[in-house]
Amino acid sequence: MRTKHLIFLAVGILLMTWASSLAAQDWAGRGRLQGIVTGAEDKPVEGARVTLFLGNEGNGPEPITTNKKGRWSVLGLATGNWTVRVEAEGYKISEGETRVISAGVGPGETLRIHLNPIPKDVLEAAQENSPAAMVERGNALLLERRYTEARKEYLDAVAAIEDVALHPPILMGVARTYYAEENKAQAIATLEKILELDPTYQDALKLITTFLIAEGREEEAAAYQARITDTGFKVDPNSLLNLGIQAYNEGNIEKAGEYFERVVAENPSYAEAYYYRGLVYLNQGKIDEAKADFQKLIDLEPNHPKAAEAQEFLNAL
Repeated sequence: MRTKHLIFLAVGILLMTWASSLAAQDWAGRGRLQGIVTGAEDKPVEGARVTLFLGNEGNGPEPITTNKKGRWSVLGLATGNWTVRVEAEGYKISEGETRVISAGVGPGETLRIHLNPIPKDVLEAAQENSPAAMVERGNALLLERRYTEARKEYLDAVAAIEDVALHPPILMGVARTYYAEENKAQAIATLEKILELDPTYQDALKLITTFLIAEGREEEAAAYQARITDTGFKVDPNSLLNLGIQAYNEGNIEKAGEYFERVVAENPSYAEAYYYRGLVYLNQGKIDEAKADFQKLIDLEPNHPKAAEAQEFLNAL
């Protein structure tokens, strides 16, 4: 009995699937609709989107677009009352109803649909309130260092876009505004949110690595840096230099030397790093190495603010 029950259940599922398939195609038949779409000055509208729905069910073929002459045509429609919706950029949506006879004879009547342009002031207002315009304004405000206003534009754009896959690039702007205001916690939290949406987003990985290193949170930074695929990526040398200076002032000479060593290795032309590494060498009694670094600073940037001090060290040594 159990086996029969299972067989009947399987047949029932197949019948249900078959019925659903038929329902999905209940708009199909032998009828045809065709038309021409015109707009301003009765000129044909190319690329207008034409969508057909049968009755109140919302079923119908895939939408099509008009050709260069504004024409469109759809075959294989069932008998019934069809809703025809036409959409085109810069025009008001047109929607109406027509009757289709699924007789399979002749091309049928050509529907002539005229689209009315959206008034210029309405169109401009819509464009001003578009997410793209918000992001553009945010970028301009960011350059002007008006961080609070820039952030509002970015967040408004995010709220207006339903597809979360498009949020990360905009949220990058939000993170930058927070960091510029020295609200580092919110900047890092925003980058973490981006990486929740897209764990491989490289710009966010690079920025959060840089921010965390600047905060001295190296272990956390290393976890993010390991996910960066750009082999040429370098951490901001100023962040590393500042960490080295902090370690030096705290008396942790060995740690300071590690930071300065990394800056020099990744940025060989960064003159100031040689000055500070020279101080570490001097503190460690490595006179020759210290002299070489002080001379390197002078060779790279003779007019560097630290060049005079470096020369004094060289004269004394």
